[in-house]
Amino acid sequence: MKIGIALSGGGVRGAAHIGVLKALHEAGIKIDMISGTSAGAIVAALYAIGHDVLEIERIFMDIARDNRKFRYPLSSFISRFDNELIDVDLVGLSLFLMHTIFNHSKDFSGLLYGNKLENIIRACCEKKGKLKFKDALMPLAIPAVDIHTAETVMFTNVKIDGCCLNDVEIAHAVRASSSFPVVFKPKRIGNRLLVDGGIGDNIPVAILERMGAEFVIAIDLGYDGPAREDIHNIFDISQQAINILTYRLAQYQVSSASYIIAPKILNVSLLDTTKIQYCIEQGYEATRESIKHLKQTLKDKEQKMFTAKVSL
Repeated sequence: MKIGIALSGGGVRGAAHIGVLKALHEAGIKIDMISGTSAGAIVAALYAIGHDVLEIERIFMDIARDNRKFRYPLSSFISRFDNELIDVDLVGLSLFLMHTIFNHSKDFSGLLYGNKLENIIRACCEKKGKLKFKDALMPLAIPAVDIHTAETVMFTNVKIDGCCLNDVEIAHAVRASSSFPVVFKPKRIGNRLLVDGGIGDNIPVAILERMGAEFVIAIDLGYDGPAREDIHNIFDISQQAINILTYRLAQYQVSSASYIIAPKILNVSLLDTTKIQYCIEQGYEATRESIKHLKQTLKDKEQKMFTAKVSL
């Protein structure tokens, strides 16, 4: 039975996916294909090119160790940015301020380039000799959204409906899928201008089914918990608004999954890399608590498939 896993978006909360994969590995549950959106795309890509969970954890923890506050004017807008991931677009910042204060600018598209994130992923790909989707060691799918057409663009190494976008750099697709609106500039790939995949497909379950998965595990890091009272600035507002929108969309998308794991991760902002270890632990514990039931569900599914096959 082919098992697929769909990793949702969620900013730094995406580190929870590392803990999930670690617990599944320890339980002997083999993943045959993987999809991921935004932060989930980072983990999915690293896993699909051959980085084991310990290597992925080290990559994330290296980022966390370098964490320090953003050192530019008005840094109070953004707390605890990561030095390795953040590369501010000062022109974008200026245009943003002009637009906010004077309503003069129409060119603002995001505060951060996102190039450093892309470079980190590319370096990880080069280390494994797996630069493009066609090089991945397992079926991989990463969604992004075309900001002009609202179309979800699915980058994958599996031919679907006669189409296969496997000649694209993995780092480019991850960068596009992680382009959180307002924070990161959109990523241009070919003739498309792409933003965060979470806007259109925050838990990419359906694509795994189309890729041939017979059992799909969905990891849901969506909006959950009590009402937030710590919403003070434009980043908090935009993050929370998109959280709510993607959460409602995700509830529909995740409904077809064979099994859902939803780690309880509260009060972790989009880019708070000081919480990476906490997120990993929450993902690990949530999955460990689910293992017994998950294995039984897998067993039941296999039995149903066997019975259906015999009856033919």
